[in-house]
Amino acid sequence: MAEEIAVETLSYEEAMAELDRLIARLEEDQVPLEEALAGYERGAHLLTRCSSLLEGVERRVAQLSLGSDGEARERPFDLPEESPAGGES
Repeated sequence: MAEEIAVETLSYEEAMAELDRLIARLEEDQVPLEEALAGYERGAHLLTRCSSLLEGVERRVAQLSLGSDGEARERPFDLPEESPAGGES
């Protein structure tokens, strides 16, 4: 088996590509138990890496909005909160 690259050094795209390949391999019928377990563990690390990278991007994204004076302003990215059912409009 080829030497694995440390998950922490992978870009989002690299980690997702490896995760896709890993899932395809695990979906095959003849994967030995030890290899399947190692693949599952590696997949969990890859998924954590992807989630971490996405969270970092969300923190860095800024939204532009117009102030009352018509000037553009940057503000931190916030995901819209879901309003409760039957909540205020």
